[in-house]
Amino acid sequence: VKFSGLTWNKQGSGFWYGRYDAPKAGEALTGSNTFNKLYFHRLGDAQEKDELVWQDNEHGDWGFGAELSEDGRFLVVSVSKGAASQNGVVIRDLADGDKVAAGGWVPLVSGFGGRFDFVGSDGDNLLFRTDFGAPRGRVVQVALGRFVDRIAMVKAKKAQKLPTPTAQLGADAKARLRDSEAKATALPADWTQVVAEDAATLQSATQAGNG
Repeated sequence: VKFSGLTWNKQGSGFWYGRYDAPKAGEALTGSNTFNKLYFHRLGDAQEKDELVWQDNEHGDWGFGAELSEDGRFLVVSVSKGAASQNGVVIRDLADGDKVAAGGWVPLVSGFGGRFDFVGSDGDNLLFRTDFGAPRGRVVQVALGRFVDRIAMVKAKKAQKLPTPTAQLGADAKARLRDSEAKATALPADWTQVVAEDAATLQSATQAGNG
């Protein structure tokens, strides 16, 4: 396990983390860290039993980080490329009952058109702090209602790449990585602005608790 934090599930019975394959013999100190994978570890189990949650065998320099909404419902995976601050986002509904996209993976942000930091959730809506179309930062909300009745969603499997999104958010990935300025300002129909950009830089945002 390298370059990874731990994200605990709501029950405290396990956590998500990122890791790389063990280096080949003789390459422990010289091998490169490529093809990051996201796993879930259940307390008391041996590491060999950890569940592979996400990987991409086509992009060795992509990394994955997991966050969990405060209510324990949504697993939010940030997809990063090398050391760039821009990221993609895919989510999964872990609810016990009716689930968004029947519990399958939902791609929210494809490519690297901006930075999207998960803030929190409100029912079927997710909040993000982003510099997409707002260099000084703003807070946006995405409504997941259109995914509720979708049944043909792709589920994560070994060697699976990121699902094809329903819409591209942000500029062309290669162009965006060469240019620090946002290339687009319009949000797709499912996204709404909650806190607008102003003269002050919005470095971060945190959802207030209920208690």
